[in-house]
Amino acid sequence: MRDETPPPPTIIHVVTRLRLRPECWLRLMQAIPSAVAATRSAPGCLDYDLYVSATRPGEVTTLAAWADAEAAAAHLATAHAQDFLALAAACATDAPTQAMLRAG
Repeated sequence: MRDETPPPPTIIHVVTRLRLRPECWLRLMQAIPSAVAATRSAPGCLDYDLYVSATRPGEVTTLAAWADAEAAAAHLATAHAQDFLALAAACATDAPTQAMLRAG
């Protein structure tokens, strides 16, 4: 008998790390609550949070879990994501690093 159990969903984890210029710190911190709320309410978002490094001044890391790659891509195309990414890029000392990891 053939197993017809569907494969488990492929959860996508996106890790983004950036280092901020000191003069932009407050500006980005003020934008975070609405960015986190909008991302958490996005279709397919399973979890999203932002962490501030205790050992590397000015470094922030976002961790997101998405139901699938399509949900992650759709979110990145939204106006609020584009606005936040533009602000983060303008405030960063260099280009952010991003990794997309597949679980499942």
